[in-house]
Amino acid sequence: MAEGTQTQNRQLYDDSALFHITDDYRETTSDEYHDFQLFVYCSGGYAKIKIADREYFISDHTGLFVMNNNVLTWLEVSPDFTMKAIFIHGIYLTVDEPDIMSYNFRMSALIESPVVKMTDRDLAFFLETIECIRERLPIHDHMFYRPVLHNLVHIMMYDFYDIHSRQNQAGNSIVYSGRQSMRYFHDFITMLENGSYKSEREVRWYADKLGITAKYLSEISLDTSGHTASFWINKFTMAEITRLLRNPTLSIKSVGEIMKFKTRSYFSHYVKEHLGLTPMKYRAQTIGKKD
Repeated sequence: MAEGTQTQNRQLYDDSALFHITDDYRETTSDEYHDFQLFVYCSGGYAKIKIADREYFISDHTGLFVMNNNVLTWLEVSPDFTMKAIFIHGIYLTVDEPDIMSYNFRMSALIESPVVKMTDRDLAFFLETIECIRERLPIHDHMFYRPVLHNLVHIMMYDFYDIHSRQNQAGNSIVYSGRQSMRYFHDFITMLENGSYKSEREVRWYADKLGITAKYLSEISLDTSGHTASFWINKFTMAEITRLLRNPTLSIKSVGEIMKFKTRSYFSHYVKEHLGLTPMKYRAQTIGKKD
């Protein structure tokens, strides 16, 4: 490859718009970041917040995960409150999320218990990873720009899940609410985690399994997580599709068949609608292979 072409390829990606890092809590509810997932790390002071219809108290060495900032409200903030927050766009996570899903990516558990208590080491790890992401974002000429950022995001999420798991084992997690609607949502996410999305992508199918209407399931999902049931079905589906497309031993036709799409044209349309690229273009960009 000619040096000029290689330089041009290295400058192709700039994902800085898919991240936002701030230490101002007021920015965490901005409409500008509606499609972003939010991680907040409190390093001093305290705050009372509301996520959907539940209130939480966060203080020094507290971590917080919010799937959609539309459901977040700051009720009270102490004068000495300090925090660091990072927004990560949902599309960015969807592209490389399968690795996390394969290690029990329990979205429903985080929605039920979004607040974790962090040790000095936990907080240091998170702040260090966020700083690494900040420093890496403007290095557009790095040959492995996206893989490096993806790995940093994965490190941060693995650390968060490690804390969440430790607290659950110790019995320190927030008590399960017991609301019937939350149980429905939990069972819905569990069906997706078990792979139902590989063949069933209609909200009605999941609603029928739960014994409720499709409209009610979408309302429950929106109230609980800030996203509709269709969003979650498509999120799990696209995560699996992108994982399969990165496997060079599978043809695009085979990927569509594995995911039970009736025709290749419908499969291609679905991927382009949700990813912005056809399966062929996505594969060419990620592994340089064309069918």
